[in-house]
Amino acid sequence: IRSLLTEGSVISKSLQKVNLQLLNRQRENEEGRALLTALLDNVPEGITITGGPELRIIANSRQAIEWIEADPDHPNLKSGGIAQELVVKNIDGSTPDAEHMPLHRASRYGESTKGAQLMLERSDGRKMPIEMSVNPFRDESGKIIGAVSCWRDITERKQAEHHLRLISRELTHRAKNLLTVILGIAKQTTQPGMSIEE
Repeated sequence: IRSLLTEGSVISKSLQKVNLQLLNRQRENEEGRALLTALLDNVPEGITITGGPELRIIANSRQAIEWIEADPDHPNLKSGGIAQELVVKNIDGSTPDAEHMPLHRASRYGESTKGAQLMLERSDGRKMPIEMSVNPFRDESGKIIGAVSCWRDITERKQAEHHLRLISRELTHRAKNLLTVILGIAKQTTQPGMSIEE
């Protein structure tokens, strides 16, 4: 009986130790989750974390949700939604092959992309140019388990570029007109029968 009681005591202490370790890990996980939530709620960028080759959404920043969809309960924005269902095109409006999309390249092949310019089609029909950087993330063994994309709205930059192109074209047009006038004056001054004074 003493032997059984001693063994029971040792087992009980071991269980208490394991239970304490589990509680500590659970507390650390909750703290990490709270920190991630605070980060995603306050960062002024669109951040989307996806897992697996099917690009299941693990988390979205609040800014990403606002930019993608007016309805925060949209299934594509929630954990478990599929990022590929979001409508993203090339900046010129053409539809890209999925193989060439940064999220796909990161989650399948481990390729990082920096500064890719794409066009996000929002649920309200508006189009928003974005600049996206994507990196794969891996487990301890080095296996790719997902991707993290960080993206920003570049609407103002694209509008400024468009405005500069318009100004450049107008300047070129006016310069050509001015050269035409100068050439006309030069031709008038070289007509036969006129003296140098005339």
